Amino acid sequence: MNATRNNLLSDKNNTKPTSSKNSLSENVSNNKKRVLFGIILLAIGLVIGITLLLGDDDDTNTGDKNPKAETHIDNDYDDIDWVVSPPCDPDDLNEDWEETTHPQKKRRTIDRDFTNKRTKVKIEYHPKNKNGEDEPHWHRKNPNSTNKHNYYLDKYGNIVEKNSKKSHIYTNCK
Repeated sequence: MNATRNNLLSDKNNTKPTSSKNSLSENVSNNKKRVLFGIILLAIGLVIGITLLLGDDDDTNTGDKNPKAETHIDNDYDDIDWVVSPPCDPDDLNEDWEETTHPQKKRRTIDRDFTNKRTKVKIEYHPKNKNGEDEPHWHRKNPNSTNKHNYYLDKYGNIVEKNSKKSHIYTNCK
């Protein structure tokens, strides 16, 4: 019956009849090609995805270092020795520092912000809070911060997250 069907189809299309064995091997061959093509596309997609996910440490267009890739900023970018002797309070800052606390922040908190006029470095001072839960401390803002995960620097210049213990730089004063 298949032979008759193939003959009818070949008469209709003016083509030679094909045996079912040949058409089956062509289908298998075509399926293998499709699967191989799919695997190649998947591999290319994975490579592109991984490349985008991991990113590149250097911006090749400008030569600037990607701020997200940094883990440390030298301590000499401001004039304070954060490791040995951080200031006891804002009165110990020299004349290069000016208070830049926003008026709304002043109304709702006792924390204070300062900016170095020369270097534009920003720091925060948090006096002992009302509940006595935390000692007076400083925060150094990361000048290259892009999100809460790289918002501050610790006393050594390492990049740390906002609200992390390492971001608190305690004074040696009592």
